[in-house]
Amino acid sequence: MVVYHDSEEIMTNKFKVGDKVRFIEDFGTFTKGAVVKIVSFIDKNHIEIEGVNKFGDFDEGDCYLHRVELVDLKPTKNQRITALEETVAKQGEEIEELKLIVAQIRKPSTVVEEALANDIIEFEGKQYKKVDREAREGDVVIFNDVADSRAFRIKKPYKVLEGLSVNGGSGYGHFSVYTNVYNRTKETVDVYELIVEDKQDTEPPAPKTQNELRAEIIEKAKGFVDNILGKYDTFNTTIGKYKDQCVRPVFQVNEKKRAITVLIYGAFSKVLVFKGITKCHPKSVFNVWIGKAIALGRALGLDVSEFEQAVQPTLAIGQIVKFGNEEARLIPNSETAYHDNGTARVDSYFSINGTIINDTNAQYGGAE
Repeated sequence: MVVYHDSEEIMTNKFKVGDKVRFIEDFGTFTKGAVVKIVSFIDKNHIEIEGVNKFGDFDEGDCYLHRVELVDLKPTKNQRITALEETVAKQGEEIEELKLIVAQIRKPSTVVEEALANDIIEFEGKQYKKVDREAREGDVVIFNDVADSRAFRIKKPYKVLEGLSVNGGSGYGHFSVYTNVYNRTKETVDVYELIVEDKQDTEPPAPKTQNELRAEIIEKAKGFVDNILGKYDTFNTTIGKYKDQCVRPVFQVNEKKRAITVLIYGAFSKVLVFKGITKCHPKSVFNVWIGKAIALGRALGLDVSEFEQAVQPTLAIGQIVKFGNEEARLIPNSETAYHDNGTARVDSYFSINGTIINDTNAQYGGAE
């Protein structure tokens, strides 16, 4: 058998030693698509190869040319066109980015011109307003004339430092704000002072009290119920697969047991279709509106977690407080309370040491 080595640079059709070829079918330890290198020719249709096999190991072997195809390293015309189009597109994107960068570079001058027209400028993240006086330390100045000075530019803001000096930048140092030599005078120098923000506008609002939060949740509960029921004694809802069915709700409020039930009947069939029940926790304050919202929401399968987790109130006028076996309605401190008619002042021993059990008629936001 005659073996042709790569030194002989033998060409066989379109294949030659050193070419990379791709298997067009599984063969031995090489899978379809595997790329290997031609080491030599055993004959014009039989080659020796080397490459990585399907196990990931470097392997050597031989095969016939009909099992492989040449890996064309030279791109086709279409590939070259596609590559060129991608390059042009990328260059277009880069040009647009450069335009944005240039616009950003130019923007400050436009901003300064607009600000100057409004007598307000921004410098180092703070706002300054134009004033009719001489410069002071901490001010910002803008020169309208710098003569032939190379340290400063017109229409550019500079911070006034100690000794009424301004920094001319690297290589120049500090110079006086005013000097006749370079025509920096009171007439050619605009002065801007820092705008001090009103602390009242920047301070965060005080946190809401328990009673303010309680009042909000009661109003939400009222809105929740009114939203569903509307103005009439019936409303429409979905029953099973039937939409817009007219139903009539009936609320049963038991303040003694601190429980509320809603029975929802078909408006015409009189058949009970939904039922919702809520019973106030022993450590929670009963409220009719919150209870109705929870019961109605549960009957209709709605989320009422906001009402179930309502904040508990502190003492307020109109609440019912229980102390021992007695209950009393809280009245203003300015009024006279009588235990025999079931009233107690907000600041009384009775109310302070008692437990709030009902705030349906509480007056939140009024005098406490």
